[in-house]
Amino acid sequence: MHIPWRKKSESPVLMIPNQWDGSVQHFYHFLLGYLMPLTLLVDKGTISSVGVRDCSPMNRWFEPIRQFVNLEMMSTGSVLRDFAGKHKRSVVLRPMDDPRTFLTRDLERFTHLYRELVEVPSSQALATTTMILDRTYADPYYNSAASEARQSGAERRSIPNLHQVRERLGSAGNVAMLDASALSPREQVLQFSGTRTLIGQHGAGLANLIWMPRGGLVIEIQPPRQSNTVRIFQDLATACGQRYVVIPQESDHSAVDPDVIAQALLAAKSV
Repeated sequence: MHIPWRKKSESPVLMIPNQWDGSVQHFYHFLLGYLMPLTLLVDKGTISSVGVRDCSPMNRWFEPIRQFVNLEMMSTGSVLRDFAGKHKRSVVLRPMDDPRTFLTRDLERFTHLYRELVEVPSSQALATTTMILDRTYADPYYNSAASEARQSGAERRSIPNLHQVRERLGSAGNVAMLDASALSPREQVLQFSGTRTLIGQHGAGLANLIWMPRGGLVIEIQPPRQSNTVRIFQDLATACGQRYVVIPQESDHSAVDPDVIAQALLAAKSV
């Protein structure tokens, strides 16, 4: 990682997100559509000061980057004005959240860099953990006028009998269940760096598979999706060297059969 001994004083270069879809106020598009290309760019050491747009609940993920670049948080309006008016030098970032263009080398480089920034080793003692993603927390921000895409957590999608799934998998070893959105960036990276099997409903939380050691297993519980989003996490898992299994869910809020998930887990582990 390039960490300059002395940061130059210069006008910030605007970092313009060009995410494939959605909003960079939400975790998946922020992580891969903004934070990842930004981190890879500033690591080259050619830029010492950057301006980023306010991404509200996601802003905490920017903080570690201040270790190797000056970072100015700007309102969305200010970024658009300066970009459109060419008042500042700007860089339009590559949309790395596009599932058609996931690159293993970029994902590996980004996760290595960010782990260093938050001081999380790449291998963890928790490497036998089966992690079940919960969606209990709904940030009130996403129901405010400032939100670009409304609703979060269980308001968008849920599995009402998820605790039954947890109980059914209790014999599978070290099984944990958590809502990743409630964790700090370092805690989030730490937890998933020690996850060998990740089970979760289709949603941004599954993007945490990028922190897992290669050779793990991702089980996605997938309600009906638009055709362009069906393969997002399958393709991401493949690019990250993870095995992938999908289990259909009848609707965004329907129950799932714990036995089906247990059988899928057992079958995948026996391969």
